[in-house]
Amino acid sequence: MRVKVVLLLAALMMAAPRVEAFIALNEILADPATDLSGDANNDGVRDVSDDEFIELVNFGDASVNLSGWYLTDAISTRHVFEANTFLDPYSYLVVFGGSVPVLPGIDWQTASSGSLGLNNAGDTITLYDLNDQLIQQVVYDALAGSDQSIVRSPEASGSFVLHTAVVPDALFSPGEGGVQAPIGQSTVPEPATFVTFLGASLAMLRKFKTA
Repeated sequence: MRVKVVLLLAALMMAAPRVEAFIALNEILADPATDLSGDANNDGVRDVSDDEFIELVNFGDASVNLSGWYLTDAISTRHVFEANTFLDPYSYLVVFGGSVPVLPGIDWQTASSGSLGLNNAGDTITLYDLNDQLIQQVVYDALAGSDQSIVRSPEASGSFVLHTAVVPDALFSPGEGGVQAPIGQSTVPEPATFVTFLGASLAMLRKFKTA
């Protein structure tokens, strides 16, 4: 009897739908252009610190609770995500260095430390979850010091290239793009995976006992 139950649970685990979230550091602006064209947060002022940004994208099939997650550079923690921060599937969240971005329809936060401090010549950006688990790390070089952002190509999963190599007439595009289904990227299993499996298991066990 016990062997049958174990085999049944194993089969259910294999069959249960897997719900995952895929979080990527997708676009980075470390070097805003020196004139108003570098006004990435669209507040009307070009600022070497405030207009820096890091864009995250969720290109998985489940919403992710980012509350308490944090971003670091090579020196220190630069941003801790606010409570009740959720990133929906195929959606973006942009962390700016400062000011109040004027970007209707774009989800954003400003660096909780007061600055992102991204180095133009190269830096290391790391995303950690609430339990200090590394989600994704990006090491970029002097390519980022080109008066424009660097962005993944293909979107969310490729290597970083200059933004104008992807969109020739734009220096950056925080919170904009078109993500597609992921292929082998950083994975965060969501609680829904376990809940789905547990519910199916209990239902089948009740059915098994009454058979």
